[in-house]
Amino acid sequence: MNKMWNKINETIDADIILNDRTLKILYEKICDLIFAFRHQSVLDLGSGVGIIPKLLKKRNYNFHNRKFLCVDSSDIAIKKIRNIGIRNITTECTDIKSLISKDLYDIVLLVNMLDEKNEILSTLKIASERLYKDHGVVIIVVKNRIKNIVSNMTDEFNNILDAIELRVYSKTNYYLWSIIVLMRKKKKNIRIIK
Repeated sequence: MNKMWNKINETIDADIILNDRTLKILYEKICDLIFAFRHQSVLDLGSGVGIIPKLLKKRNYNFHNRKFLCVDSSDIAIKKIRNIGIRNITTECTDIKSLISKDLYDIVLLVNMLDEKNEILSTLKIASERLYKDHGVVIIVVKNRIKNIVSNMTDEFNNILDAIELRVYSKTNYYLWSIIVLMRKKKKNIRIIK
């Protein structure tokens, strides 16, 4: 598959990344958001070496009877996800534009993979095609240098996603990153943890 990402993923794993205090805080916040939307299915696009599934497992996330798909273009990353030891996770080694699964999900994660406005919009379009039509949440993590660009894209997001709510989480603790949550339809009884 992707030689560049294979080379990078040979040298890293989830534990190495989570040893960085700042990144651990960022990934913990993403997990908090997933827990806020209880009993939901998750599609992790560009999942890398499985940091989010590993953290969710440590936090006793119930993967049983839930759909959880990790997609990455690196076969080494996919192998590392499989080695985490979670039976109910499905993996797909492909570029997100070539995604085989046609299933729909409640939550789509786009973590640390978007750098430019056009890339954000095209990837969000793919993500929106995998969300349920009457509800859904996209959690995007972007570098702070493009946070303002993303924050000013609400019209574009509405055109693609019919998102009625946009939340931006940007704290000093996240260092260079911001978490953006787009909600397709407002759902009752959902608690967003800040």
